[in-house]
Amino acid sequence: MGAVWLAQNMTLDIDVAVKLIRRDKAAPAAAMRLLQEARAAARLNHPSIVRVYEFGETQWGDPFIAMEFLHGESLDTILTRKGRLAPATAVQTLLPVAGALSEAHSKGVIHRDLKPENVFLVTGENGSLTPKVVDFGIAKLIHSDLDRSVTLAGEVVGSPDYMSPEQARGDEQVGEATDVWAFSVVLYETITGRRPFDGANYNALIASILTANPPSAAALGACDAAFWNILERGLAKDISARWPTIKALATALAMWACERGVEEDITGAPIARQWLAEKGRRLLTVLPQGDPSAPSPAARLDVAPAQAPPPLHQAPPPMLAPPRSAPGMAQPPRSAPLMAALAVELGMVRFELRCGAKLLVSPRPGAPVTAIQMHLRGGHSLDERGREGTAYLAGGLIDQGTTRHSEEQIADALETHGGSLAGESNGASGSIASPHWKLLLELFAELVTEPTYPRPEFRRQKQRLIDRLVVERDEPRVQGEIVFKKLVYGTHWLGRSASGSPESVGAIEREYLARFHREHWVARRAVIAVCGDVDPKAVHKVLDRALAKWTPGEDLPYPEPVLPPLVPRRGVFHAKREQVHVFLGHLGVRRSDPDYHALVVMDHVLGTGPGFTNRVAMRLRDELGLAYTVHANIHGSAGTYPGTFTAYIGTSPDKVRTAIEGFRAEMRRIQDEPVGEAELGVAKDYVVGSFALSFQRASRRASYMIAAERFNLPADNLQSAPLRYAAVTSEDLQRVARKHLHPERCCIAAAGPVRESDLG
Repeated sequence: MGAVWLAQNMTLDIDVAVKLIRRDKAAPAAAMRLLQEARAAARLNHPSIVRVYEFGETQWGDPFIAMEFLHGESLDTILTRKGRLAPATAVQTLLPVAGALSEAHSKGVIHRDLKPENVFLVTGENGSLTPKVVDFGIAKLIHSDLDRSVTLAGEVVGSPDYMSPEQARGDEQVGEATDVWAFSVVLYETITGRRPFDGANYNALIASILTANPPSAAALGACDAAFWNILERGLAKDISARWPTIKALATALAMWACERGVEEDITGAPIARQWLAEKGRRLLTVLPQGDPSAPSPAARLDVAPAQAPPPLHQAPPPMLAPPRSAPGMAQPPRSAPLMAALAVELGMVRFELRCGAKLLVSPRPGAPVTAIQMHLRGGHSLDERGREGTAYLAGGLIDQGTTRHSEEQIADALETHGGSLAGESNGASGSIASPHWKLLLELFAELVTEPTYPRPEFRRQKQRLIDRLVVERDEPRVQGEIVFKKLVYGTHWLGRSASGSPESVGAIEREYLARFHREHWVARRAVIAVCGDVDPKAVHKVLDRALAKWTPGEDLPYPEPVLPPLVPRRGVFHAKREQVHVFLGHLGVRRSDPDYHALVVMDHVLGTGPGFTNRVAMRLRDELGLAYTVHANIHGSAGTYPGTFTAYIGTSPDKVRTAIEGFRAEMRRIQDEPVGEAELGVAKDYVVGSFALSFQRASRRASYMIAAERFNLPADNLQSAPLRYAAVTSEDLQRVARKHLHPERCCIAAAGPVRESDLG
């Protein structure tokens, strides 16, 4: 039996927390674990690790440990009170924890029991907050015999909800990857308010940890896709697929935060300086193809000193046209959000590379992160029938090895500088600390033009995809969305999943990927955008040389799609669950639709806003209590081809018809009743303000440049778009709602314990 007491250290004249174990009432291992905790903490000196002052025994032989007395509350208490934290706040809070774990790992200490209860936010006298990692009671001391005496071989240690797969199996080889997993589980819980794995009992929970895939935090609306990509890797069941170190994971999170304008963690420490600054580590020097200094077509690994590129003395390129009203548009009042949006500038220089690819460069002096994105026409529209998923794998596996470097070498080179590169069915994207942008571009060019799809990596990643698709076959929300898209798009490729099915992926061989890449990853179909602390001419020079041998190929036309008529259709996916996932909607609009800006504002009144401008959430969630997650949107999927109007809710089986009628009622209301000026003003201010804030990230600026090229946006769109949003009137909303919303002609898909007749 143990207890924690408040005591005073008479020598130091400070309050301390004393953890005491009663030998006569505790298991023998308890005292040993207390000693383990003392020894583990004593090795460490980090501001986010609780300090240990003394370890010893009382006069009755009871072991005790005297520690720093903490004023504040645990992360668990905070989550109980608040439910969850915004992703940026979560990163600010947990980066110091990552720093503490990294320090522990460097000293040979693995925590093995990280959870919200063991993260304590200490309140300083000036109100400052410092996260502290506590309770090293089951920490593993590498190269120590003590751990073996405390934990029997095969014994499962750690709190079940936060156990890694290797802990759940009782593996003896538990290392840094275990803390990477637990940190990722804590981060997932912090942003979603729920744990990624669940079970009705202990055995079911362990089975879930070992076999189930966690629900996407992005799909739950808790974070963006980039954040989920980082977090999902931390939850990889295969250790080799997980982030190799807690530092690598934290660096990726720091990069994500800096791209979104988050400069300091919760303690006030500069994120970029702490996680992205050069530490004099080894760099991977990539020798470009055709470089006369290269000894052979295969590049080599060289050790180079860390050097920043020379300062830019060239004057920045001219900015886009000054803001002006769109033709026929009244000048709206200049509100604070509008003025902020109009202040956004995006200098852009356009090049055409020798290979035929288009290059767009936006210099941003002083930006801590440089981002690159490429859009490639085609994607999964080019998949052969019966082999759907080919484009998904062909793009997704470009980072698994090239003719010059292995996957491990590529990852090491990027992670050293907080970088990342990844492919997808429609292109590739990446980012890195700005001083190392040349490395990013060289590796980008290599991945895009020289992937080898090594057989072991291909087999492993193919099987992972099949396993995920098999799990998703039993996920009602995933299947409900698949049914909905088929109802809207019919047999057209727009209605097919880019990742395919277990059967179609099973039919894909490595040779198909190589052939697909050779035939379809060609330069004339590519638009590349780079944004960061770069010189446009230098970027052009690097990529023009690195991509000189890229096959030009032929561009792809955009054939007009033949889609099903706009009539009501129903579909269900039967599953024994407590909840029904309902998707309601119909064919939507293209990005080029002249009503696009009014539809964006309409969405924020109807079903996309943050809560105070979201009618379906206020009515169906807050007033009727039908669900926690509910939304509706038409502009988000608009692209070269028509997207969808999609309304979603997860609700109980007996509330399905009420939810469906609730959606239709709100669609009719926005068509029939003018939106009040106050409600409209809040929505417009939010849209305009969000437009300005989104350009704080290098990746967002790169995405915008590609969108502007793909959708042929006007040259002054960056300035005219906020004016268009601000000029939307109540009459505009009624007009576009009547034109583009069709409450009586909706397709309805439902997944869960439901029948088609339940849908009305």
